[in-house]
Amino acid sequence: MNFDLIVIGGGTAGVLAAIKAASKKVEVAIVEQHSVCGGNATLSGLAEFNAASFLKKPIYHGFEKQIFEKLLEQKAGKYYYQLPMSSDKDIKVDRLRYNPEILKLILEELLSKNNVQVYYNTTFESAKKTESGFTVQAENFGHPLRLSSKYLIDATSNSLVADSLGCQVQPMHSNDITVSTQIFRLSNIDLRTLQDFIDSGALSAVVNQAFDEGIIKGKILAFAPIPGTMDASVNVTRTNTDYRDAQQLSEGLR
Repeated sequence: MNFDLIVIGGGTAGVLAAIKAASKKVEVAIVEQHSVCGGNATLSGLAEFNAASFLKKPIYHGFEKQIFEKLLEQKAGKYYYQLPMSSDKDIKVDRLRYNPEILKLILEELLSKNNVQVYYNTTFESAKKTESGFTVQAENFGHPLRLSSKYLIDATSNSLVADSLGCQVQPMHSNDITVSTQIFRLSNIDLRTLQDFIDSGALSAVVNQAFDEGIIKGKILAFAPIPGTMDASVNVTRTNTDYRDAQQLSEGLR
């Protein structure tokens, strides 16, 4: 249970940090609370990377580029250029739309190839500084897990590790946190008909009507076709729910 580096959190940031370090022969472990890595990119229903390129020119390299290329090779990814943001039509951005299920496999392949030890379904509990590095206390289905390493990376997105170690952290005001977003997946749809409807401009009228009637809380209704499928990811209903509050989050999900 001894490593050179332990990464707490297996989202895209944690995975890429772990793979990069492991490719340099560093012994790396990831502690991930879910059963797959990728975080929002694989688990939220989201199916597109904004600004994966700029004006059709690649802006990423290294393992990020490898991941994008693997998605394209497997026909599980497709570039869309200068698409307008649904929140502001004057802002246009390049996007890479992808199949989250294939992305899971690509990340898993890279982790395995680079000998990264992943502890899935494992919840971080605490970290402690020692003379030789750090110890991490975690739990896996009720069973305690104790790991040690020379270095730690906090990739929890909410500074859980830093807070546990007594580092100075600054909680954000609830008005400043990223708004909550409902994302879901529609299956077995006619993507051509959907795209024709979007291109016709009729979608704006639907969004405005739904907003005026209180059906949605914000004027966001974005569809992202998922390459290699007859499905689309739908991004809708931004709320002011504070996800850090258990009661607010539960009410928001309802």
